[in-house]
Amino acid sequence: MKNLLRRLIGSLIYYLDKSQYKELGEGKIIEEYPIEYKVKSEHQYNKAINFFKTRPLDVYRLELENKRYLECADTHIVFCKNGIQKYVKDLTTEDYVKTDKGLSKVSNVYNLGFKSFMSDLEIEENDHSYYTNGILSHNTTTTVAYLLWYLCFHVDRNILIVANKGETAGEITKKLKDAYKTLPFWLKPGIIVWNQKKILLDNGCSLTCKTTNKTSATGDTIHVLYFDEVAKIPKNISDDFWKSIYPTLSSSNLAQIILTSTPDGTENLFYRIWDGSQKGTNSFVNFRVDWWQVPGHDDEWAEKQRRDFGDEEFEQEFALSFESSTSKLLSGKDLQFFKRIKKEFVHRNLSLFSNKETSNLYWHPNFNPLYDIERNYFLFSVDTAEGIDEGTTGKKDSDYNVINIFKIQLNSFANIRKIIKKKGKLEIKDCFRLVQVGMYIDNDNDEEASAEVLKKLVFDLFGCGEGPIDNCRILLEMNFNGKNFCNKVITHKNYYDGIIIKTHHTKPVPGENPKKKLGYKTTGGKHGKNYYCELGAKMVDNRQIIVSQYHKKDNLCSIAQLNAFAKRKGVYGGIALHDDIAVTILFLCRAFEEDEFIEWLDQYLSELEDSALKSKIMYCLRRYDEGEPDMSDSEFTNSYLGSTSYNHNNPMRNPYSSNVKNPYSSQSTPGLPGSFTYGSLMNPNSVSYTHLTLPTT
Repeated sequence: MKNLLRRLIGSLIYYLDKSQYKELGEGKIIEEYPIEYKVKSEHQYNKAINFFKTRPLDVYRLELENKRYLECADTHIVFCKNGIQKYVKDLTTEDYVKTDKGLSKVSNVYNLGFKSFMSDLEIEENDHSYYTNGILSHNTTTTVAYLLWYLCFHVDRNILIVANKGETAGEITKKLKDAYKTLPFWLKPGIIVWNQKKILLDNGCSLTCKTTNKTSATGDTIHVLYFDEVAKIPKNISDDFWKSIYPTLSSSNLAQIILTSTPDGTENLFYRIWDGSQKGTNSFVNFRVDWWQVPGHDDEWAEKQRRDFGDEEFEQEFALSFESSTSKLLSGKDLQFFKRIKKEFVHRNLSLFSNKETSNLYWHPNFNPLYDIERNYFLFSVDTAEGIDEGTTGKKDSDYNVINIFKIQLNSFANIRKIIKKKGKLEIKDCFRLVQVGMYIDNDNDEEASAEVLKKLVFDLFGCGEGPIDNCRILLEMNFNGKNFCNKVITHKNYYDGIIIKTHHTKPVPGENPKKKLGYKTTGGKHGKNYYCELGAKMVDNRQIIVSQYHKKDNLCSIAQLNAFAKRKGVYGGIALHDDIAVTILFLCRAFEEDEFIEWLDQYLSELEDSALKSKIMYCLRRYDEGEPDMSDSEFTNSYLGSTSYNHNNPMRNPYSSNVKNPYSSQSTPGLPGSFTYGSLMNPNSVSYTHLTLPTT
């Protein structure tokens, strides 16, 4: 009786407004009101900037098992399991919907049998989600917006949408139609054909929607191909379709191809194209959107998803791993931090280097080696490869020779306090961090060419070994041609023992004291590759390794390689991407395990000019010297977390005598000449007609 009464009242309202309804035209929005309002999203409050009144729409009622319910339009979008977005009218009792109380199964969804005016919100933030009666809702679709723009602002162009399922392709078309209806009248081209599978406008532009098969594009002239969920299409179908359509598209200067998918293993068309885009063997430009780039998706959110759906499904659907058995090394928080400070490194015209060497040398834009070397210490991390012999036609080794250059800085006092809390003590190595300032990367030449570049960098440009100057250390992996690399470096006239860090290449036998050897070797076992990768990840988490180098080609990008570094079949390495740069970053921790390197850092600390930060660090180290008694909880609180009882006029007694400068601001750190900023973001824009995308889910 209650629902019947509701239908009658709703129908009455509908007919009372029918005369007005007839005058509204095809658009969804009939009134717009600017607002300033905050609405709750999954993990934050989003700013709503516009309130819209819509034309009468079919009213649906959604009921969930956790007692949340919603009465809304048939095309109202909600979030389901695995981040999938669905219209309310398409939900079934097998679906789970996101709410403010977590995922909840649909208990009932039905049409109330009448139409009603609706309200809608425009969200300013990139996270276009908000809670509606406790149910998470959404209001935008990016790819659809681009396709609609293309249809409206071109003449005589054809778009083809293909997807693994008919309903998937139909959903895309439906969303585009809905978006078209919201456009003002003067932006809308006239409609000639308007059905589920085809749109034809009076400007000559058309959109056709098909399910992928071997003959999906036969006989069509296509200017834009949107190929959705490529990895989900059976190999025999996708390969034949691609063979038939790609030659036509690639021969046209107007043609664009957009491929989107979540990964599904490596034995499919999407992986082959993605892998080719990484290696530079095709013309596609790739980009990905990871879960941790979505506002509100933090490590706590990720952990909850892993608990709900399992590690394998999370890695594939959210972490975008081509191998479902992979697990990323770095946390989303750390990757997000690197994304925030990313910079496109630049080339410097330095007379020491040939044009070819210069083209492979990249420098942080705020670091100039001509001016920022004096009185600073540096660590060079090196990974060698065979490269391509000049005069030959093929590659011997697709890996890169990498020389990663890090400036050694005092750690921020905030980070030092965090380390003290974790470890319960403080050591010299905890007081420093490594900040990426330059990189040499090359896979055209062998390790001997890289050795020559390193000699020019360390001895000629940075001046190490010139008189009393002792400002550089080299961390070198010896697994591949490392010995030959060493032999080339030690021939320089300024070389001296100690510049190349020495380690035990094999685990010492108890009771024996074998000599250390140049460089280090990566092995398996308890203290092998995985151990040091995880130790390096801890240094990243402690902000003792700061990486910012960005390149539009992922194989030349530090951040991209770290993002793709994961465990597969029990061993860490690059997944669908090279890992040469990542190795030189993560294995920086090897240097911090060697006493000789720590002694060198201690020497640097003593040489630094007096500053508030140095005073604080010296004070903390003194409290943890061997002769000092263990600190009580109250002493710890007073000493490290701040206390008004300290003498503010004595920086050695009060580590808070002055503010610590932020190394990522435009202000330099006292006592650290040549400090530079990571403050601004760098988002290079590039125009391309070929795109390959890994979207977040």
